[in-house]
Amino acid sequence: MRSASSSWNSGTLVFDRIVYNIGGGYDSGTGVFTAPVNGHFVFFVNVQAYSSNAVYTHLVLNGSNKVTTMAENGSYMPGPNLAVLGLQKGDRVWVKYYAGTGYYSDSTAPATTFSGFLI
Repeated sequence: MRSASSSWNSGTLVFDRIVYNIGGGYDSGTGVFTAPVNGHFVFFVNVQAYSSNAVYTHLVLNGSNKVTTMAENGSYMPGPNLAVLGLQKGDRVWVKYYAGTGYYSDSTAPATTFSGFLI
């Protein structure tokens, strides 16, 4: 994610800054990871609240909410969570808005992140 938003309040959180994308499963245009193979994957999400805002997201698997992040009111508070998911090739995982407003990120070292890997 290259920039912050004080007003984000709907849809999929798109992470356009990719550090690694081994296997090419993450689409930086849609914000959706599509499993390239069957297996167990670890996903980590951290959504940093913007300023004194609060923001909540869901980690979603094929439309089903799996875990929630909760960045409560406070000065740039984090909202991290982690999930291990058994995926079939073609399953889709993304970060979706749930409630609140805004997120913070930095262009050189993002604070709002989405990571996943096969175990």
